[in-house]
Amino acid sequence: SALIKKYIDFFYENGCTGFCVGGDEFEKGDSTNETIAAYVNGLAEYVESKGMTAYAWVDGQSVTSGLLKKSVVVNDWDSNGSAASDYQVVNFNSDYMYYVLKASGDWWLVNPKQVFETWNPLIFHGNSELEPGSKAAENVRGACMAVWCDDANAKEADVILRDMMTDLKAFGYRVWNYDPSAEQTVSYEDFIANAASAASLAEADVLGAVNAMKEILLQLSGQPLLTALPKRSVSPLPLRVY
Repeated sequence: SALIKKYIDFFYENGCTGFCVGGDEFEKGDSTNETIAAYVNGLAEYVESKGMTAYAWVDGQSVTSGLLKKSVVVNDWDSNGSAASDYQVVNFNSDYMYYVLKASGDWWLVNPKQVFETWNPLIFHGNSELEPGSKAAENVRGACMAVWCDDANAKEADVILRDMMTDLKAFGYRVWNYDPSAEQTVSYEDFIANAASAASLAEADVLGAVNAMKEILLQLSGQPLLTALPKRSVSPLPLRVY
């Protein structure tokens, strides 16, 4: 924990407002391990003492035991959304939003057409969808895609970026343009055609995707952007690399 606290200090001093303390697959499924909970809670308290938001994975630990601090935001990749009943969560649905590099070449890739046509921010792992307007739905702070470098040498960074650009466009559309009562009126093919021609989108500039996405949606609909959830704006965190 002393080493992680040094990183917390570093990111705090450089203006970050949140920090993930880890916890991924710690004794996965052992929801009553008080030692693990104390470790994660201790780091979370240190993050919060800096005025930052604490994030953690903690899988089954956060879902059923109640041992995790309620102020911790859970990165939910496999709880089928059940963590949102008691915690604020970020949707990391591993069925849709995981890009995993493996030495065997058997990569776990994102399917942007599937994301565009069948996913929304309330659909969690296992195709489990939260009820729009429910307490659990209100606890969804946003969604993220993740690149997991199981074999960091499997692909060069620029190749990964090019791979992810179409994924990010489809993902961004579904996050920013989600309305549970609206029908899907834009086809994936038309969306990608417009996205590919957006002058403001430079492949080497992931941050440019934010402004480009807004322009694309306005081109297609002529309407202001919809927020992802009625009472809480969805976090514009399109991608994290681990």
